[in-house]
Amino acid sequence: MKKQYFILLILLIITMAILLFADFSPFNILNKRKIILDKSTTEKIESSIEKAFNDIQITQSPIAVTLIILKKEAKAELWITDERNDFYQILTDSIPFINTKNGTKLLDNEPIIPEGIYEILTVNSSKNISFSINFPNEFDRSKQQADNRPEFLSTINFGTQKSTVLLTENLLHEFLFLAKSVKVENAKIIILPNDLRKNKVIPPCSTCPQWIEELYGMLRMQVLRF
Repeated sequence: MKKQYFILLILLIITMAILLFADFSPFNILNKRKIILDKSTTEKIESSIEKAFNDIQITQSPIAVTLIILKKEAKAELWITDERNDFYQILTDSIPFINTKNGTKLLDNEPIIPEGIYEILTVNSSKNISFSINFPNEFDRSKQQADNRPEFLSTINFGTQKSTVLLTENLLHEFLFLAKSVKVENAKIIILPNDLRKNKVIPPCSTCPQWIEELYGMLRMQVLRF
Protein backbone atom coordinates (compact mmCIF):
# COMPACT_ATOMS: atom_id res chain seq x y z
CA MET A 1 0.00 0.00 0.00
CA LYS A 2 2.84 2.41 0.91
CA LYS A 3 4.48 1.66 -2.43
CA GLN A 4 1.27 2.60 -4.29
CA TYR A 5 1.04 5.90 -2.40
CA PHE A 6 4.69 6.61 -3.21
CA ILE A 7 4.10 5.96 -6.92
CA LEU A 8 1.00 8.19 -6.90
CA LEU A 9 3.00 10.94 -5.18
CA ILE A 10 5.75 10.73 -7.81
CA LEU A 11 3.17 10.88 -10.61
CA LEU A 12 1.53 13.91 -8.99
CA ILE A 13 4.88 15.72 -8.73
CA ILE A 14 5.67 14.96 -12.39
CA THR A 15 2.21 16.19 -13.48
CA MET A 16 2.59 19.43 -11.51
CA ALA A 17 6.03 19.99 -13.04
CA ILE A 18 4.67 19.50 -16.56
CA LEU A 19 1.82 21.94 -15.91
CA LEU A 20 4.19 24.47 -14.39
CA PHE A 21 6.34 24.68 -17.53
CA ALA A 22 3.66 24.14 -20.19
CA ASP A 23 2.53 27.25 -22.09
CA PHE A 24 -1.11 26.26 -21.71
CA SER A 25 -0.95 25.63 -17.96
CA PRO A 26 -2.95 27.88 -15.59
CA PHE A 27 0.29 28.68 -13.74
CA ASN A 28 2.03 29.96 -16.86
CA ILE A 29 -1.02 31.85 -18.15
CA LEU A 30 -1.37 33.71 -14.84
CA ASN A 31 2.36 34.45 -14.75
CA LYS A 32 2.37 35.82 -18.32
CA ARG A 33 -0.53 38.15 -17.47
CA LYS A 34 0.93 39.42 -14.20
CA ILE A 35 1.13 43.23 -14.13
CA ILE A 36 3.99 44.80 -12.18
CA LEU A 37 4.33 48.58 -11.91
CA ASP A 38 7.14 50.21 -9.96
CA LYS A 39 6.39 52.22 -6.83
CA SER A 40 6.89 55.68 -8.33
CA THR A 41 4.67 54.88 -11.32
CA THR A 42 1.99 53.40 -9.06
CA GLU A 43 1.94 56.47 -6.81
CA LYS A 44 1.72 58.82 -9.80
CA ILE A 45 -1.09 56.84 -11.47
CA GLU A 46 -3.01 56.44 -8.21
CA SER A 47 -3.03 60.22 -7.80
CA SER A 48 -4.12 60.78 -11.41
CA ILE A 49 -6.93 58.23 -11.25
CA GLU A 50 -8.14 59.48 -7.88
CA LYS A 51 -8.44 62.98 -9.35
CA ALA A 52 -10.32 61.64 -12.41
CA PHE A 53 -12.72 59.70 -10.17
CA ASN A 54 -13.36 62.81 -8.07
CA ASP A 55 -13.88 65.01 -11.12
CA ILE A 56 -16.63 62.77 -12.51
CA GLN A 57 -17.92 61.82 -9.04
CA ILE A 58 -17.39 58.07 -9.17
CA THR A 59 -18.41 56.58 -5.83
CA GLN A 60 -18.59 52.88 -6.67
CA SER A 61 -15.58 50.61 -7.09
CA PRO A 62 -14.61 49.77 -10.70
CA ILE A 63 -15.14 46.16 -11.69
CA ALA A 64 -13.96 46.34 -15.33
CA VAL A 65 -11.81 48.51 -17.58
CA THR A 66 -12.02 48.97 -21.35
CA LEU A 67 -9.50 50.52 -23.72
CA ILE A 68 -11.17 51.70 -26.94
CA ILE A 69 -8.94 52.31 -29.97
CA LEU A 70 -10.40 54.43 -32.79
CA LYS A 71 -8.20 53.86 -35.84
CA LYS A 72 -9.44 56.56 -38.21
CA GLU A 73 -9.51 59.22 -35.48
CA ALA A 74 -6.11 58.07 -34.13
CA LYS A 75 -7.54 58.33 -30.65
CA ALA A 76 -7.90 56.15 -27.56
CA GLU A 77 -10.47 56.21 -24.76
CA LEU A 78 -10.20 54.64 -21.32
CA TRP A 79 -13.44 53.60 -19.63
CA ILE A 80 -14.32 51.92 -16.35
CA THR A 81 -17.46 50.02 -15.35
CA ASP A 82 -18.55 50.27 -11.72
CA GLU A 83 -20.48 47.91 -9.43
CA ARG A 84 -23.79 49.37 -10.65
CA ASN A 85 -22.80 48.62 -14.24
CA ASP A 86 -22.47 52.32 -15.05
CA PHE A 87 -19.81 53.40 -17.54
CA TYR A 88 -17.41 56.32 -17.05
CA GLN A 89 -14.81 57.71 -19.41
CA ILE A 90 -11.74 58.70 -17.40
CA LEU A 91 -9.23 59.50 -20.13
CA THR A 92 -9.05 60.45 -23.81
CA ASP A 93 -5.71 60.47 -25.57
CA SER A 94 -4.30 60.70 -29.06
CA ILE A 95 -2.27 57.76 -30.32
CA PRO A 96 0.74 58.30 -32.57
CA PHE A 97 -0.17 55.99 -35.40
CA ILE A 98 -1.74 56.48 -38.82
CA ASN A 99 -4.06 53.81 -40.19
CA THR A 100 -2.92 53.56 -43.81
CA LYS A 101 -5.29 50.73 -44.70
CA ASN A 102 -8.95 50.22 -43.84
CA GLY A 103 -10.31 46.92 -42.62
CA THR A 104 -9.10 44.27 -40.21
CA LYS A 105 -5.96 42.15 -40.41
CA LEU A 106 -6.35 39.11 -42.68
CA LEU A 107 -2.75 38.03 -43.32
CA ASP A 108 0.43 38.09 -41.29
CA ASN A 109 2.38 40.18 -43.78
CA GLU A 110 -0.21 42.98 -43.86
CA PRO A 111 0.85 46.19 -42.07
CA ILE A 112 -2.59 46.61 -40.56
CA ILE A 113 -3.98 46.63 -37.04
CA PRO A 114 -6.74 44.07 -36.38
CA GLU A 115 -10.25 45.13 -35.40
CA GLY A 116 -12.25 43.32 -32.75
CA ILE A 117 -12.71 42.71 -29.03
CA TYR A 118 -9.60 41.44 -27.30
CA GLU A 119 -8.12 40.60 -23.91
CA ILE A 120 -4.65 40.97 -22.46
CA LEU A 121 -2.62 37.89 -23.38
CA THR A 122 0.81 38.68 -21.94
CA VAL A 123 2.41 41.55 -20.06
CA ASN A 124 6.05 42.57 -20.32
CA SER A 125 6.77 44.33 -17.03
CA SER A 126 10.33 45.34 -17.88
CA LYS A 127 11.52 48.95 -17.96
CA ASN A 128 9.69 49.50 -21.26
CA ILE A 129 6.41 47.97 -20.13
CA SER A 130 4.04 46.64 -22.79
CA PHE A 131 1.33 44.05 -23.32
CA SER A 132 0.05 41.83 -26.12
CA ILE A 133 -3.54 40.91 -26.96
CA ASN A 134 -5.13 37.56 -27.78
CA PHE A 135 -5.03 38.06 -31.54
CA PRO A 136 -6.35 36.06 -33.24
CA ASN A 137 -9.40 35.77 -31.02
CA GLU A 138 -12.13 33.19 -31.53
CA PHE A 139 -13.89 35.28 -34.21
CA ASP A 140 -10.63 35.94 -36.12
CA ARG A 141 -9.73 32.26 -36.04
CA SER A 142 -13.15 31.07 -37.19
CA LYS A 143 -13.10 33.44 -40.19
CA GLN A 144 -9.50 32.52 -41.03
CA GLN A 145 -10.49 28.85 -41.14
CA ALA A 146 -13.69 29.55 -43.12
CA ASP A 147 -11.70 31.62 -45.67
CA ASN A 148 -8.99 28.94 -45.82
CA ARG A 149 -6.31 31.51 -45.04
CA PRO A 150 -2.95 30.65 -43.40
CA GLU A 151 -2.87 30.61 -39.61
CA PHE A 152 -1.92 33.85 -37.89
CA LEU A 153 1.53 33.99 -36.34
CA SER A 154 1.59 37.73 -35.60
CA THR A 155 1.83 39.22 -32.13
CA ILE A 156 -0.02 42.49 -31.59
CA ASN A 157 1.76 44.55 -28.94
CA PHE A 158 0.78 47.77 -27.17
CA GLY A 159 3.55 49.89 -25.70
CA THR A 160 5.35 53.22 -25.78
CA GLN A 161 8.01 52.10 -28.29
CA LYS A 162 8.71 49.33 -30.80
CA SER A 163 5.09 48.12 -30.62
CA THR A 164 2.29 47.47 -33.10
CA VAL A 165 0.14 50.10 -31.39
CA LEU A 166 1.94 52.99 -29.72
CA LEU A 167 0.34 54.47 -26.60
CA THR A 168 1.43 57.40 -24.49
CA GLU A 169 3.09 56.43 -21.24
CA ASN A 170 0.24 57.86 -19.15
CA LEU A 171 -2.46 55.96 -21.06
CA LEU A 172 -0.53 52.69 -20.95
CA HIS A 173 0.18 52.95 -17.24
CA GLU A 174 -3.39 53.94 -16.32
CA PHE A 175 -4.87 51.07 -18.33
CA LEU A 176 -2.53 48.50 -16.81
CA PHE A 177 -2.99 49.92 -13.30
CA LEU A 178 -6.76 49.61 -13.63
CA ALA A 179 -6.46 46.18 -15.26
CA LYS A 180 -4.47 45.03 -12.25
CA SER A 181 -7.01 46.59 -9.87
CA VAL A 182 -10.06 44.92 -11.44
CA LYS A 183 -8.15 41.70 -12.31
CA VAL A 184 -6.71 41.25 -15.76
CA GLU A 185 -9.58 39.01 -16.99
CA ASN A 186 -11.92 42.01 -16.58
CA ALA A 187 -9.86 44.21 -18.91
CA LYS A 188 -10.91 44.52 -22.57
CA ILE A 189 -9.42 46.18 -25.64
CA ILE A 190 -11.90 47.17 -28.39
CA ILE A 191 -10.32 48.19 -31.70
CA LEU A 192 -12.66 49.99 -34.11
CA PRO A 193 -12.26 51.20 -37.73
CA ASN A 194 -13.75 54.53 -36.66
CA ASP A 195 -16.13 55.82 -33.98
CA LEU A 196 -19.14 53.62 -34.73
CA ARG A 197 -21.19 55.46 -32.09
CA LYS A 198 -21.17 58.61 -34.24
CA ASN A 199 -20.64 57.30 -37.76
CA LYS A 200 -22.80 54.61 -39.29
CA VAL A 201 -20.84 54.90 -42.52
CA ILE A 202 -17.91 52.49 -42.58
CA PRO A 203 -14.72 53.72 -44.28
CA PRO A 204 -14.59 52.22 -47.81
CA CYS A 205 -12.56 49.04 -48.05
CA SER A 206 -12.13 47.32 -51.41
CA THR A 207 -10.17 44.41 -49.92
CA CYS A 208 -12.48 43.67 -46.99
CA PRO A 209 -14.22 40.26 -46.88
CA GLN A 210 -17.99 39.82 -47.10
CA TRP A 211 -18.23 39.10 -43.38
CA ILE A 212 -16.83 42.53 -42.41
CA GLU A 213 -20.36 43.87 -41.80
CA GLU A 214 -20.90 41.03 -39.30
CA LEU A 215 -17.79 42.14 -37.42
CA TYR A 216 -18.71 45.82 -37.49
CA GLY A 217 -22.27 45.06 -36.38
CA MET A 218 -20.90 43.19 -33.38
CA LEU A 219 -18.44 45.99 -32.59
CA ARG A 220 -21.15 48.66 -32.89
CA MET A 221 -23.35 46.82 -30.37
CA GLN A 222 -20.46 46.66 -27.93
CA VAL A 223 -19.29 50.25 -28.24
CA LEU A 224 -22.77 51.79 -28.05
CA ARG A 225 -22.71 50.98 -24.32
CA PHE A 226 -19.95 53.55 -23.83
